[in-house]
Amino acid sequence: MVKIEGWQAEGEVDLQHLEEQPEFHLYPSMESYSEPITSAFGDFDFVTTTDGGIRVAIEWETGNISSSHRSLNKLSIVLAAKKIQAGVLILPSRSLYEHLTDRIGNIGELSPYLGMWKSMGTAVERGMLAIAVVEHDELTDDPKFPYLKVGKDGRAIEGKGKRINPTT
Repeated sequence: MVKIEGWQAEGEVDLQHLEEQPEFHLYPSMESYSEPITSAFGDFDFVTTTDGGIRVAIEWETGNISSSHRSLNKLSIVLAAKKIQAGVLILPSRSLYEHLTDRIGNIGELSPYLGMWKSMGTAVERGMLAIAVVEHDELTDDPKFPYLKVGKDGRAIEGKGKRINPTT
């Protein structure tokens, strides 16, 4: 994607000129208040502009379920702000999730929130927010295809400890 089609990995979408933040009312004074944007959204996994001028951002989700929510929210915000015209989140199916890291984002856990993200369509004049679900081909117990070994870095040690000494 990057070399042949010219996608930008860890691509930035300019958010400098977003509309003003919505106004809220503080309780109990009911004083008007707008919270300033004090942190950046971070880059998208891939960004490109098509020959037809359509700006596309992709998030390939390998983090936990909170990260999946954040990715869809980021895509929704930049769609509504007309900074992109297509936003895509790629994540595993519920079935594939069972064979991956604990609590990785997956379509099954996002499903209760799909209606909320669909309602974002009223704020988007022209655009698409899509979720692409990745599924595994099949499972096998053929010894020619051994399971991947558990890593020895990061959170793999913690996970291994839970399997050896379960607390519940």
